Order: sequence, then C-alpha cells, then structure tokens
Amino acid sequence: MKKSILFVLAAALLTCSSAFAQNSSTQNDVTPKKLSYNFIMEFGNYFGSKTVGLTGVAINSLSIKDQNLIGIGVGYEMDVNDQTAIPLFFNFRHYFDRPERKVTPLVNLAAGARLCFTDRHAWTEIYDPITGYYTSFDESYTEFIPGLYASMTAGFKAKAFSLTSGFFCKSGSEGFATGIEVKVGFTF
Repeated sequence: MKKSILFVLAAALLTCSSAFAQNSSTQNDVTPKKLSYNFIMEFGNYFGSKTVGLTGVAINSLSIKDQNLIGIGVGYEMDVNDQTAIPLFFNFRHYFDRPERKVTPLVNLAAGARLCFTDRHAWTEIYDPITGYYTSFDESYTEFIPGLYASMTAGFKAKAFSLTSGFFCKSGSEGFATGIEVKVGFTF
C-alpha cells in the first residue's frame, strides 16, 4: 500500500512539473531551431532476469537542431522483489530526419546510477527458559543499495507521443538484472 501511494505521488509530481515545461513546437516557421528545451515523460514495464516491474521517468533535455537531445533524467521504479528504486541518469536521443513522414524513428540511450531501497525481514527466535518455548518476531528494516542503470531502446515518435522498447541492465539487491523494457512517452 505504501509503495503504490509513493508511486502515485511520484507520477503526480512528474506530471505537475511538466506544466512548467516549455513547448518546443510553438514556432510557426519551418526552419529547425538550433537549441530548445524538451521535457519528456515515459511510463512502462520491464521484464527480465530476476525482475519484473513498473517504471516512470522524467527527462529534462536540450534539443540541438531538433534531431539530437541531451538531458538528465530521474525516475521511480517498483518491482516484484519488494524493491523500490530511483534511477538518476544521463540521456541521449536521436530522431532520424524524415520530413515527408509524420512518424519519426528514434534511438534512446541512458546511463547512470540507481538508488535501490529494499524491505528486509529478519526473523529472530528467543528461547524462554522459564516456559520452555521459543518466541519469534519479525524485525523489518529498509536496506539502501547503490547500483548502476543503463538502457538502449529504439522506437518512434508521432508529434508528442512516443513508443520505445529495448534492452536494460540494472543492478540492485538481487545483483545485475538484464531484460526488455517497453515505454510510452510524451514530449512537452
């Protein structure tokens, strides 16, 4: 319950911060801009070795000639291992130039750190010599584990909507996990 509330709050925070983002497509001329700001939000699932989960990321980036985006991203992840993670990463995107089409192919690379928080439980049994019984109790605590985050995806962009899928490599409480992620995104 706590994790789902935290995920909803993180999604609301990312959504509210997009209200302050500038729209990069407000000019009427056809010439490409040399430098502009983009705010990208992506949500999706990831499936892989040792992990299955949900992810949401927000990327603040600068667009160079509307084709290359360089930015810094932050996200929030939850997976089946009772693990919550916050990836902090550098992001590079390249949009392939296709002026005759409304759908633009893209390549997305991300690399950085991953801050993992895992709930741990330690069962402790204490022997009571008077009664002759063992008393056990659960000691719960949260463990912090720093890790690595990397992804390489490809997909397409149609106006503000994007769909990407590709490979990821993450580390956390279960060691390194690799797999496939699928994300739906919006550019502001």
